[in-house]
Amino acid sequence: VDAVADDDGHGTMVAGVIGANSNNSTGIAGVTNAVQLMVIKANEAGEDTFKDSDIIRGIYYAVDNGADIINLSLGSTYANPLTKKALDYALEKNVLVVASSGNDGENIKIYPASFDSVISVGSVDQYSNLSSFSNYNDKVDVVAPGSAIVTTNRANTYSTVNGTSFSGL
Repeated sequence: VDAVADDDGHGTMVAGVIGANSNNSTGIAGVTNAVQLMVIKANEAGEDTFKDSDIIRGIYYAVDNGADIINLSLGSTYANPLTKKALDYALEKNVLVVASSGNDGENIKIYPASFDSVISVGSVDQYSNLSSFSNYNDKVDVVAPGSAIVTTNRANTYSTVNGTSFSGL
């Protein structure tokens, strides 16, 4: 299997929040230990954008290769019916899909988070207030910390980040 290169840094930060090793006297601890991450690259090389076709292909790949949970820390306002079909496939196969509600600070729907088969996650700050950047709408299922989150970065150090990408884990 070829290694997946993170040319943007977002994936490294999300992965750190999920699975950074604990009890090693260095750095941070992720939300879980002993997790196996199936890293799937879906963004356009060197850019902060993606094609729906790559996201869809990634969903099917994850489901067909044993994923229990899929995290989609991405989104747009377009409710692509082919993405919905892939997410419905994940649900049929008992794969939980969690997605970030978006970082516009508005009452707008972002997909895939706003599809019924997905758990949509918004962000709260350290005082349990909705983060100023977090989208909110009737499709947001839960909120979790997403402000001032310390995580790993591509420079092999740590960064403090904000975003619903880091609460949807």
